[in-house]
Amino acid sequence: MECKIDRSALLAGLGIIAEAISSRRAHLPILEHTCITASDTGLTLMATDTEIELRTTVTADVRKLGSITMPCQKILGICRSLPSGAALDIRLTDTNKEQITLKSGRSRFVVHGLDPEDFPVRSADAADDDHHLTVPIPALRSVLEKARQIMPQSHEIAYLNGVLLKVNGADLIAIATNGHVMIRATTRIQKSRVTSGEWILPAKGVRALLKILATDGTDEGVARLTLSANAATVVVGPTTLRAQLINGRFPDTERLIPRYAPTQRITMDVGKIDLQGLIERVGLMTVVDEPRASAVALTPEGDGIRARSGSQEGEAVDFIDANITMPAGVTCEFGAKPAYCTAILAALDTERVQITVRDGESAGLFQGLHEGAAQEDVVGVLMPVRL
Repeated sequence: MECKIDRSALLAGLGIIAEAISSRRAHLPILEHTCITASDTGLTLMATDTEIELRTTVTADVRKLGSITMPCQKILGICRSLPSGAALDIRLTDTNKEQITLKSGRSRFVVHGLDPEDFPVRSADAADDDHHLTVPIPALRSVLEKARQIMPQSHEIAYLNGVLLKVNGADLIAIATNGHVMIRATTRIQKSRVTSGEWILPAKGVRALLKILATDGTDEGVARLTLSANAATVVVGPTTLRAQLINGRFPDTERLIPRYAPTQRITMDVGKIDLQGLIERVGLMTVVDEPRASAVALTPEGDGIRARSGSQEGEAVDFIDANITMPAGVTCEFGAKPAYCTAILAALDTERVQITVRDGESAGLFQGLHEGAAQEDVVGVLMPVRL
């Protein structure tokens, strides 16, 4: 194998696949390597931790075909140490097929690799034409970013450690919950051969996919998804992600979304920035590891929302203007964890939001407001904290 490649192109490719390299020492040394294959189409880089597999192709001047594995972090370090605009000559030595020489100007590195035949490659599931769909990249990135706001990564219930991807007709829905707060974001599918189904993408797969979707130059393209019983494959331009899906039955989130009768509901129409500031200020006096002191109490009254918090560290009280609608004679104090409120508000794109509650012991519904109407594209549900 022999090729010449711009340092920036190799660095960009390694940055994409590095998400599949464990930050801790892998149980198999080869899992700390990237498999590099030189072909007529360029240089293909691949990495895996057996949970996810990432591969991408970058432009290179290939002079001799072949493949090798190299330690990913070592190659990343070499690329980062070279000056901007540098080019790298990569060549396997003639005497040792697992020894790679890298040259750039007067810099020369010799790196020991491993046999590419030993590199684990996830076998593709049998093609299922009924489970292909195409989504515009900005739309897919948007719904995943919103759901990721509260996506658990180490929840004791395995099937909550990721994002549920749900197809409902022409809609693709991304949902995440940790049992206390939920975000549901919806977008339209551009093209699909599936009208229904649910798949749980693991947290690592979500992070890797968002990194791919954020790559420069992808905004005008589409992401092609293939979803099987055990794995998800996503193709974005020259990059492919394969992720092992989480087994388990995700909660019925539609049942979690409160639909209160008009005679029961209390609604708060408030500016998003005002509410974010209120939560941030009053939340300064909460204590995360003290159950009764970890929440902010929100009370709709008259023409605004009053917030208070208190702990052994002190107390805080504040008030913001809001449009309040509530049954006559009803009072309500809703306990909310600041981090959960902030996550939901970050997922809403509108300048004003609507919070709907029934009382201090029932779930609160958060929605964006556009021209006075509550939006269904992003919905947040927050369970109250006992005060």
